[in-house]
Amino acid sequence: MIYPLFGGLRPHFGDGETMAIQSRQIWQSAWPLPGRSQIGYIQSFWATFFWAAVLFTSLCFVSLNFVSSASLLAQEISLKNLGEIDDKSKQLKEAQEKERKRLEKLIQDLGHKQFVVREAAESELHRAGILAFDLLQQSKHHENVEIALRSRYLLKNMTVQWIKPYDPVFLKELLSNCKEQSVDNRLARLDRIRETSPEIAIEAFCRVLRFDESELVSKEAALLILDYPFKDFSQEDRKKIAFLIENRIGISGRVAANWARLYADGLLSNKPDFASWEKALSAEQNAYALSHEETNRPLMRRLFRWYANYLVDHNQQNRSLVYVRQSLQYTDSTTEELMITMDWLASMKSWEGYNLLYENFSGKFHREPLLLYKLAEATNLQNDQEKTKQFADIAFSLSEDSIDQRLSLAVLLNEWGLFSWAQRELEAVIHDESSELYLVVRSHVLSSQIYYEHQQYQKGADSLVTVFEKLKQESETSYGKVEIALLDQKHLKGQMYYYQALVAKEEKREADQKNLLELAWKSDPRNPDYLIEQFQSYHDHEKSKVKERIQSMLATNEKKAAEASKQLEQLVRINAFRTEIIEARQEYAFACNQSAWLIANTEGDLDLALDKAKVAVAQSQPENRANYLDTLAAVYAARKEYPLAITQIEKALQLVPHHPVFMRRLGQYRELATQKNEG
Repeated sequence: MIYPLFGGLRPHFGDGETMAIQSRQIWQSAWPLPGRSQIGYIQSFWATFFWAAVLFTSLCFVSLNFVSSASLLAQEISLKNLGEIDDKSKQLKEAQEKERKRLEKLIQDLGHKQFVVREAAESELHRAGILAFDLLQQSKHHENVEIALRSRYLLKNMTVQWIKPYDPVFLKELLSNCKEQSVDNRLARLDRIRETSPEIAIEAFCRVLRFDESELVSKEAALLILDYPFKDFSQEDRKKIAFLIENRIGISGRVAANWARLYADGLLSNKPDFASWEKALSAEQNAYALSHEETNRPLMRRLFRWYANYLVDHNQQNRSLVYVRQSLQYTDSTTEELMITMDWLASMKSWEGYNLLYENFSGKFHREPLLLYKLAEATNLQNDQEKTKQFADIAFSLSEDSIDQRLSLAVLLNEWGLFSWAQRELEAVIHDESSELYLVVRSHVLSSQIYYEHQQYQKGADSLVTVFEKLKQESETSYGKVEIALLDQKHLKGQMYYYQALVAKEEKREADQKNLLELAWKSDPRNPDYLIEQFQSYHDHEKSKVKERIQSMLATNEKKAAEASKQLEQLVRINAFRTEIIEARQEYAFACNQSAWLIANTEGDLDLALDKAKVAVAQSQPENRANYLDTLAAVYAARKEYPLAITQIEKALQLVPHHPVFMRRLGQYRELATQKNEG
């Protein structure tokens, strides 16, 4: 759902073309405008008077068109009746097609054998203004030299309104001086436009794809529109977006405009026009084969990947495989691009694509351990254990001369759920005599996290004990000192005592457990897990202090959430940069999540916890969403709504498929659901 769909748009002068086209057609039917051939260039008083009257009338109608256009657009944006949107869309297409034919005839007349006809056509096209821009763009390379020259002259003297009165301030800044900027700068600005809300961004991209002189920039703008998944929009939103696109791209015949039209048509139909899409992709392949001025390798790669995903979204998996293979023709040999490609192939479950990629870049793979580990992961998913071990062992041996690389690999392998390979890399760093102190410390910290997630609490605690022993030593490099200074030692010390408390709990050393939990809390009172463990472990008569701490933390989180919510509302109201909005959302989501997690695992208002957990998920960014879904699942479990808890933890596992803690919780919720049903 777009938020709020088109709610922030204002009337748009000069771009709503339906009324402008219709008014022009009505006026011309009543008052045929004589060309220069009709007045014969006779400089008489009556001819001068006649042209003055025509000019005055034209200005009146142009003004009327502007007002009518603004009125029409205001209706378009606020339309509630979907049938009315359909009617307006049909009217718009009919008017655009009629105007296209008229302008095409005038462009052909630019090359007429009679001078007066050519002059009259040029004059009429000049009066058409921005409505003729699209067809003039095509005709500036016409084989008829006269048509090409006159088209270029008209374009040169045409003013494109890049900035609209209702644009947010930051959008005006991004679109200012577009014509003077280099292609690279204009492409960079497109990425910044993507940071705003969908309705503002899509309209701006339509502006760019239609009017930018560069075909590359035009096509990039279209691809950014295509990147908005149709699944994210309601049926009503789809109709509104499709109508907006149709209105803004007008009669443009540019390649990018055709992509945008096909996308808009797909929003309105359950059966997209795959044949037209495949014709468009074939045409782009031909354009790439002839020249790289109007298209390039990254653009081709993005286009083919997008279409392969588009086919999967419409349950055309077999058809999609053809375009997965074709997309690999445009893959670059850089490590970053190969990693992105492998992640994409994994999301598509295209093991054939993996094998083809490896064949094409085998030399590169055997020089980069990261690529080999990724390949080993893919072969493991295919249950080819022999190749998995082979690739993983080669990757490990390639890193032996680079301690920094081993640590970086360990971090990534842990994120991918390849824990044994991650631990092997960490152990190599820890036991290498050439490792600098800060690298050894970081390795122990990461090891402690992995051990904790696998319930090996003693090993996790021992790793952190070693950290504090190592921190007593001095680093020989200033860089190492900086790295160590950046460590959150309060957090690490709290975690060390917490892991030791969990060991004491397993060994039923109750007094030690309580003392260690108290040390953990005093070391880092920001962590709700210490309070949760105290609440769950202490006897009722011992919980008074813990309950006070819980209420204090909830009050602090409530205050932070209120402040972040207020800031977020202000940023959305002024259409601030997306990065600023994201930061405010993160603070808001974190505070809400902390409260929901604390209540779900101790005591309190579970309805309030549910509301806060839902807010946290809704406002979360991808890097935090799995943890917040885990919290939402815990709230449902506390409410004994186990099927809903299972659904949420399964969503978390879709984001981090190998997370051991989430996998254990899924098993617990399923067992509780079974017990409830049997009871």
